[in-house]
Amino acid sequence: MTPGKRRSSKKIMEPRYQEISRDTVPHVWDDAKKVEAIVFAGEVFGQKGPIETEAPVTYIHFLMKQGAVLDYKIPEGHNAFVYTLAGSGKCAEEDVEAHHAIVMEQEGDGVHVTADDKDGLEFIVISGQPLNEPVVQYGPFVMTSEAEIQQTIRDYQSGVNGFENAPKWTSDIGNRG
Repeated sequence: MTPGKRRSSKKIMEPRYQEISRDTVPHVWDDAKKVEAIVFAGEVFGQKGPIETEAPVTYIHFLMKQGAVLDYKIPEGHNAFVYTLAGSGKCAEEDVEAHHAIVMEQEGDGVHVTADDKDGLEFIVISGQPLNEPVVQYGPFVMTSEAEIQQTIRDYQSGVNGFENAPKWTSDIGNRG
């Protein structure tokens, strides 16, 4: 299997769950102690996050002090975006403030971020290796073909292949008014 290419059969693999407690998520600083990184998945400043994924992804929450500068290398072959949460500064030579998103080009080496001198800057970087396969979505189901979607719906309705407990599933979110 070539890098960046995943078999569609991974979409019907045995599900798994990871419970990640707050104290297992590393908080690390750059050498200058001006940029803090909370590493959920991926790696920065020599520290890896605890979340394991089937396809390579990065999820890092950065908190930059006033005037701090960060050059973060996006893993090769990943698509990435930056989403700012608070503060202001520059990202990829664009002015940013809270609730801005910047989609990075895959050809780039990374992202250059500068926090404003009067504000710090808080943002997340999320990246992932493209699956390079068709995507077919129907409701909550995502597969690679219409036939796989139809089979998944039949499995759900029959309570098989991972849906054995589906009739008992509940959601507190779904009950909100």
